[in-house]
Amino acid sequence: MINKIETIFQSNRVFIFLVIFRWASLIPALLTLNETNTLLPPLLVFILALAVNGVVSFFNRPLNKLVIDSPILLGADLLFSAFILAVSGGSHSPYYLYALSPLLAGALFFQVRGALMASLIFMPLYILANLFSQTPSDNIVLASQLAGIWMLPLLFAYPSTLLKSVNQTTAELSAAHRQLEILHDLTVLLQAAPDLISVQERVLGAVVTDLGFSKAVVAMVDPSREEIGGWLVYPPDDSFPQTKPLPSNLKTAKSSRRCSTATISPPKIKPSSTTHNSTTGSTRINGSSCRFI
Repeated sequence: MINKIETIFQSNRVFIFLVIFRWASLIPALLTLNETNTLLPPLLVFILALAVNGVVSFFNRPLNKLVIDSPILLGADLLFSAFILAVSGGSHSPYYLYALSPLLAGALFFQVRGALMASLIFMPLYILANLFSQTPSDNIVLASQLAGIWMLPLLFAYPSTLLKSVNQTTAELSAAHRQLEILHDLTVLLQAAPDLISVQERVLGAVVTDLGFSKAVVAMVDPSREEIGGWLVYPPDDSFPQTKPLPSNLKTAKSSRRCSTATISPPKIKPSSTTHNSTTGSTRINGSSCRFI
């Protein structure tokens, strides 16, 4: 059950849910087409609402992207909803649920902040629409509908906020699990490396290919002589300074080499906010130690 609800509230399906809600909210209007106490003929108002629903349904994907990129576009839908209420009876309009659709959109797309902003903007529009309709208002009905303008969007905003937090946590855990897998695979490769050059190449390949960095460099370190050399860069770059390799006679029991890697540019894709920019581990080859950081 929870999985089904989460699927509905995913960002790529929220707009479809709102389109279904818009169509379902026309049922009360369809059942009251014989009303005459309206500024415009009920059939004309119903056809207008049908036409707008048709446009929203046909262009649902581009409109979805436009609303997410420019939330101010919800203002046009709020104005249209207030107009529909004004010409169809104000607080007695059968289009009250239909008018709530942009409020729910603000709640589902932008959580609590979107719900509050949409309700704050729509409340004076609703009052003006009720006054413009010139229909006698029942204070109890008016108060109930005003309360609904605030409570219903907030009711939808709360699960949307929770599910967004769950999705972010899931993405972070997936990214961390993927990085642990990469470290495990890299450790296995390092244990099987025949020489230090192979270690350098495999570390560079893991940093660039698996961890998603665009470029990385690795160097050999001789702690006994306090020297750094044998720099490698991946992908190859002719502008990178050429340095001499460390002397080959350093391969003795008293001196060891360490290879250190450092990423020099940010990753192409950032999996999550908790992505680590470095990895640590070590291996030993022919009596020489190699450490990557």
